[in-house]
Amino acid sequence: MILEHLPGNAYLIDVRTPEEYQDGHVSGAQNIPLDETEEVILTAVPEKADVIIVYCR
Repeated sequence: MILEHLPGNAYLIDVRTPEEYQDGHVSGAQNIPLDETEEVILTAVPEKADVIIVYCR
């Protein structure tokens, strides 16, 4: 699986609604709904050099 090959500084962000996230999500993913992403991402991912992977449906 691709997650096994990600660097340690990678963040997996699920941008779906909290309800969709609860129905099922990739293990290790953080739920940050799309309409909150820009605001929250700055605190959720502290280092600009970190890898951010965003997914939805």
